[in-house]
Amino acid sequence: KIFMDRGAMAQSPHAHEYLQMWYVLRGSCVHTLGGHSYPYQRFGLFIVPPYADHYLVSDDAQGERICCE
Repeated sequence: KIFMDRGAMAQSPHAHEYLQMWYVLRGSCVHTLGGHSYPYQRFGLFIVPPYADHYLVSDDAQGERICCE
């Protein structure tokens, strides 16, 4: 599954049975994984392993991110 995520967002902590890859097309976001926060900007790529507690936050109304699951 591949989808585009746009605008500001604030996820609740959660986990998946599968791997996710996120790519930041525009703007910025902060991804929290395993209790550590990682800032990402345009062209940033991050991978979330299966069963890892994580969440994504962005206050960038113009932000665009692609997620592959």
